[in-house]
Amino acid sequence: MATRATKKTAARKKAASTEIAVASAGAGSTGGKSLTNIDAQLAMEVDTLRDAIGQASGNKIKLEPSGNFILPDGSNLGDEIQVVIVDFMSHNKFYVGPYNRDNPQPPVCYAMGKVLRDMAPEADSPEIQNDDCASCPMNQFGSGDNGRSKACKNTRIAAVLIVDPEDPTGADAPDAPLYTLEIPPTSIKAFDGAVSMCQRVLGGPPIKAVLTVTAKPVGTYAVMSFIDPIPNPSYALHFQRREETVDMLTRKPDFSNYEAAPARGRKAPARRAPARR
Repeated sequence: MATRATKKTAARKKAASTEIAVASAGAGSTGGKSLTNIDAQLAMEVDTLRDAIGQASGNKIKLEPSGNFILPDGSNLGDEIQVVIVDFMSHNKFYVGPYNRDNPQPPVCYAMGKVLRDMAPEADSPEIQNDDCASCPMNQFGSGDNGRSKACKNTRIAAVLIVDPEDPTGADAPDAPLYTLEIPPTSIKAFDGAVSMCQRVLGGPPIKAVLTVTAKPVGTYAVMSFIDPIPNPSYALHFQRREETVDMLTRKPDFSNYEAAPARGRKAPARRAPARR
């Protein structure tokens, strides 16, 4: 009996070894392509990855409904900050359905640009709404759910340096952190007014000013104000940071969680019962 058991054990070990050998051979098989060629092909795809996925949000300053500005590391700056706006860009985003905090969806159509009249949906928008933003029905006042606002969310994204009143030259360091600050629709008028003031008084874009940004709660959200612009003595230094802001201001939405939704105003088609087999 012992001899028979020993033979069975040996047979099992031999079979297991054969399976491992076959699996190893399959894992190493490249279908006639060398690993060098495959690695080279994968390396070529790196440059296109950014266009295939949503980009990280980066150093974004969060505005709480309470009116407090929160840094990415969780630091609470309170309801007033001083900033230099190194550059900014307009973003339009159209969402379908109400916001769901537990399952946030990306916009189905979005656009970004420096000139408002030239803005048009980006080609990778899942559901392009119109050829351009200016004539899009979703970008007109009265198209929103409340009958007054726009269905499309118009925002400005600003790349900013934070100026510490106690150490104002700290923002001049070449490694001073750059942050993005999203100006919501309810604060665009105040932002655009500050930009116009900088143009009028300082003869240039807002990089030539140090602006005080305040926020106050209004119901379930906070509204920003841009006040007290003073000349920025270091705007030439800050201008050298412009190139760093390009990626920050042109980040694509993350479409990995995109779920196609029924057209607005239409009910989803009834699901058919599975056919019996």
